[in-house]
Amino acid sequence: MKKYSSYLLAALAVISVLVFSFKTENLQDYKAKTSVNSFDADAYARNLYDNELSACVEKAPDAATFLQEFTADKSAALDKYGRRLGISSTSYLMLKGQGVIEAVESEYVVVTLPDNSKVLLATDFIFGNAVRDGSGKVDISGFVNMTNFNAVTVAINHILKAEVVEPFRKQALVGRHVAFAGAAELRVKDELAQGLRLIPVEATLSN
Repeated sequence: MKKYSSYLLAALAVISVLVFSFKTENLQDYKAKTSVNSFDADAYARNLYDNELSACVEKAPDAATFLQEFTADKSAALDKYGRRLGISSTSYLMLKGQGVIEAVESEYVVVTLPDNSKVLLATDFIFGNAVRDGSGKVDISGFVNMTNFNAVTVAINHILKAEVVEPFRKQALVGRHVAFAGAAELRVKDELAQGLRLIPVEATLSN
């Protein structure tokens, strides 16, 4: 009997060690942590740039038309053309157009549109969610956490700066014609005295 009790106690001791060696964790926390570690923002952004943005550009409204409507009624123009994330007061837009380079500044290239309105194609400080949210292709509900969602912003802006903005900036000269597409973020209270700032998604120059 003593021998049997000794075996039983030894078995219980082993079981106790095994039980307390396992770490319990909430399933949702585990999934979120695993997703953070496995999500490849660079690959996601690359697919967005290579396979999704061209369709957004094709459907994008004309920048001059938007600016005319924004001047007439800011709220109506943003409701019509913009996208909002949740209850945010910021609207994100994807616009396209063509015009002539009027000036090359340190932070942007000033482009005059056919109706004499202006856009500012950003060549520095390429950050923010304009491209991600203006495209309408990145659905927040498809992400398990904000870390991954925000990582897409950083990754797509990095691609655009290297592959669109820098080549454009180096070749931009006053008087050259440019066909462009770009993303903007706007609020009803914003004034566009100098022009509408866009992060370029496409910029094609011609003489």
